[in-house]
Amino acid sequence: MLLLTVQEVAAKLRLSVAYVQHLIRKGQISAHVVNQKQFIDIAQLDKLVSGHSFRENPDIPWDQYTTIQDFTSVVPITGRQVGNWLRQGRFPNTIRVGHQYYLSLRDIEHVTGLSATLFRSVAEKASSEGEQRGRRKSRKEAHKS
Repeated sequence: MLLLTVQEVAAKLRLSVAYVQHLIRKGQISAHVVNQKQFIDIAQLDKLVSGHSFRENPDIPWDQYTTIQDFTSVVPITGRQVGNWLRQGRFPNTIRVGHQYYLSLRDIEHVTGLSATLFRSVAEKASSEGEQRGRRKSRKEAHKS
């Protein structure tokens, strides 16, 4: 049995140490305690990764969050500026899963003044327009060949 520390598991899954500890508290990962340190069996970790999507966490109201990419498609600022705002603490309810950040619509409303429903409708329109542009490009590329 190969055991990993919480820090090693966090690095392997590209998650924060706090989130791995949260998974342990919720019982989604079981940990062995040795000398007041938590260790996780690597076999259990492989099972967890293959059968679990962190995006499907039922405790988080995902309909109240959006990605930075969706946010920048609606609001005329760059991803770098959003990163600066994250470091300044303007989005305190942000969730990080791996390398992806999810911004709270409540925080977006507070920072930009856009209501959550207005933001959602504009974001959906922008994403559908982007998909249509992508289809047009692929048709053009197919026509060239």
